Amino acid sequence: MKRVFITVAILILFASNSHAQFSAQDKMALEIPQPDTYSTNGISSYVKSHFSSDSERVRALFVWVANNVNYDVEKVRTRNLTERTTVAQVLQTRMAICQGYSELLVALLKECNIKSMLVGGYTKEPNGSISELSHAWVAAEVNNKWYFFDPTWAAGSVKDYRFSRSFSNRYYKLLPEQMIKDHMPFDPMNQLLNYPVTYDEFNNSNVSINTTKPFFNYADTLIHHNSLDSLNQFAGITRRINKNGEKNRLVYDMVQLLNKNQSYGESKLGFEGAVSAFNTGTALFNRYIDYKNSRFNGIKSNKEIQQMIDSVLLYIKSAYTMLQPVVADTDDNKRALEGINGALLRFYNRVEEENIFLKRYLQTSRTTR
Repeated sequence: MKRVFITVAILILFASNSHAQFSAQDKMALEIPQPDTYSTNGISSYVKSHFSSDSERVRALFVWVANNVNYDVEKVRTRNLTERTTVAQVLQTRMAICQGYSELLVALLKECNIKSMLVGGYTKEPNGSISELSHAWVAAEVNNKWYFFDPTWAAGSVKDYRFSRSFSNRYYKLLPEQMIKDHMPFDPMNQLLNYPVTYDEFNNSNVSINTTKPFFNYADTLIHHNSLDSLNQFAGITRRINKNGEKNRLVYDMVQLLNKNQSYGESKLGFEGAVSAFNTGTALFNRYIDYKNSRFNGIKSNKEIQQMIDSVLLYIKSAYTMLQPVVADTDDNKRALEGINGALLRFYNRVEEENIFLKRYLQTSRTTR
């Protein structure tokens, strides 16, 4: 009995010291001078100078965000959820919903050179029901291992559209297999599990790791994902979501948003590409006109001179091709699309006019030109 008592006493002492250490760190994190707390640089500079390890810095930033940002219940009450709040606005107003809490924490972690990412998804209420609203939280790599953090749920609770601050460690530094119990990312990759849980399994609280499933190398997938441009990232997320089983309304809405973003991205790239092709064609045409004004004085062959005009026509054709997928969804975009189409048509007519002249000119002998 005596040995058992000693063992328990040691465990309690160890836990007590660990708690005291965290309390000292937390207090230091909450003592950042007020003038420094209105910029990510000010906060991160303080943290880097007062905390030496990544573990300590992650803890300090998590504690500061959860204890200094109030949940914006009015934004939720009025369902004004599409208007994005920037990190700078969160620091100025000290108000945010989950997206703002998490984006602020990610921004601070990155300034401390700690790999992190924003995770979007949906959650499960304590009674087991699925939340009506989507949610955002944070994943960060600490000492070569990924953990999850939810600064919003750590900040306090909301009841009858009233926010009550009550800091909690429950959603601090959770392992992926712990976080998946009530946090389901839209993108299965962001579960950070080699055997991802399907949406249906999550909804039915069947989240135990099933190693009989096909192995999913989330680490390599994440590296590949980060190497892609935004359009290919959207496409990859959509593919992974569609492979992860039956979708509820929140997941379906996310797929629709991804498709819209992909369409917008394709339109943006197409428009920008067309403008670039138009500008390049214009520069080449001006070079041709300069050469023409010199009475084609030089050593260029007839073929090379004709290629000067042919190259311009190719860029015009390329610009028209790039404009095909462009969707003008606003009045400004419609005016911009009409503007580039009009400019291309006028340019094409001018170049064709010059092309007709050049073909006739090149058919004459050099001695009579």
